[in-house]
Amino acid sequence: MIYEFLTGNYTVRAKDCFYHVRFDSDTGKLSFVSSFQGPDNPSWLTAHPAGKIFYSVEERNPDGGIAVYAREGETVRQLLSLPSAGADPCQLSLDDRSDFLLAANYSSGSCILYRLDEKGIPAGISDFKQHSGKGPNPFRQECAHVHFSRFLDGGFYVCDLGLDQVLFYELDRENGKLIPDEKRSLSIDKGAGPRHFAVHPAHPGMIYVMTEMAGAVFVFKKKPGGWERRQVISSLPEDFYGFHNSAAVKFSGDGAYLFASNRGCDTVTVFRAGADGLLERIADSPCGGSIPRDIGVFGDDLIVCNQDSDLLSAVHFDRQEGKMYPTGESLKVNCPVCIMPL
Repeated sequence: MIYEFLTGNYTVRAKDCFYHVRFDSDTGKLSFVSSFQGPDNPSWLTAHPAGKIFYSVEERNPDGGIAVYAREGETVRQLLSLPSAGADPCQLSLDDRSDFLLAANYSSGSCILYRLDEKGIPAGISDFKQHSGKGPNPFRQECAHVHFSRFLDGGFYVCDLGLDQVLFYELDRENGKLIPDEKRSLSIDKGAGPRHFAVHPAHPGMIYVMTEMAGAVFVFKKKPGGWERRQVISSLPEDFYGFHNSAAVKFSGDGAYLFASNRGCDTVTVFRAGADGLLERIADSPCGGSIPRDIGVFGDDLIVCNQDSDLLSAVHFDRQEGKMYPTGESLKVNCPVCIMPL
């Protein structure tokens, strides 16, 4: 099967910031299609479901931005650039109707909500939330650090790495406002640093939070009035004790497996998801490069963004054997950190 995707890239070593890549799962081959220049550091990409518009962050400090693009055949055209009202925006998400776009400002610990028109173009700032506080790690949690959001249960769940919380904001659609709801927020162990989370496609009432500094997945199940922690399971190799920063966490299309990337030890891990939604770690593998940031899941193949190696690498998961291994297939790409399927 042929898969195509765009990468978002840091522009510290080259001007090209998007790469259009093709992956053939039958042959295992990665191939370069085209590349484009654009704004500084579009480290996260999010597509509008209509397919013709996508958005990127412009990860800058102190004045970050949000850019909007049109895909026109094999070309990409920037439509506009807007302020993120914060420093180092690192992630974007849409609500379930694509009426609103939320941006997470990492360094300044805030999030901004834009209302979208019927074509998916931002029509103005709708709301803004500034987080405050800090965590126990003086180097990583000296203040709030908003890292990720996802729309679920009528609002946005927002990971704050600095506060060790996943905060919930109900979306007031009519007024375009984010309404905090502490009862639906999740608390993580102090110093763990929640970075991203995934939702099980067959268990929508379960959330799987990847903690960057703890290197573990926290599994929560919805209960009346809030969430119950059901499991904490390490994403790191059993014999690894050095520096680590875990990163991405994503399900296979059928929800049978959860994949995670781990920087520092430079591995990817696979968990089997049981009928109850709980996880069993079954295998890990070298990622094929250095500092694996995002991962793209294409069937039983992973494409890993190895940030410091300037490399996309393929890792295959053999379901019958329950093992993962690098295929040896790779593609040179400037500082890749995000994958957006096309």
